[in-house]
Amino acid sequence: MFSTDKTASRGILDVYVAPLPCFEAELDSLASEERRRELEGMRGIPLKEKIFVWRLLEHAVLESLGEPLSRFSPHKNENGKWVAEGVFFSLSHSSGALAVAVSNGAVGVDIEREVPPRAENFAKKALNDKELSEYLSLDESSCGKRLIELWSMKESVFKMNGGKIFHPRETDSSKASVRTVRIGRESFVLSLASKISLEPRIILCELEK
Repeated sequence: MFSTDKTASRGILDVYVAPLPCFEAELDSLASEERRRELEGMRGIPLKEKIFVWRLLEHAVLESLGEPLSRFSPHKNENGKWVAEGVFFSLSHSSGALAVAVSNGAVGVDIEREVPPRAENFAKKALNDKELSEYLSLDESSCGKRLIELWSMKESVFKMNGGKIFHPRETDSSKASVRTVRIGRESFVLSLASKISLEPRIILCELEK
């Protein structure tokens, strides 16, 4: 549980969503030396998204908890996942969009650009029998969007559970919620899975230099 006075008497389930900034990303802008070392050697858009999603995490923790991220000693666990002491968080980035969830219970977030895939074979590999039955019952105009929603929901459940290897067919999408968010002119699917029963706050923001 949180040890700060600000969170002692209430639960927190905050999701911060932001566009990928246009300005350059600098590794030196990250407070965590371990995170900087992890990203050294990467190039291009993947590096930029990873830098700025961490910047968004730093912003989210400060806004929601009133303490800097360093206060919670972020580090990698035995499964190679980033965790912290006294706070739960989850990161996601996709096609120019960033998302961070901060909570006092296990949480998983995923954001995906709303570009419906058209792949029934993919659906058969990714969905369990119940999900596949629902998917195949949909008309062509809506099945693509539903497939990306189900995939995103599975991603968020996997992150919440903190596993090492993602097995989509074995991951129950019903344990997550999903919604559409607008970032600029684009629509994105935003999924959230949480161990606590609390209505999330969705906070749209922009990172500054």
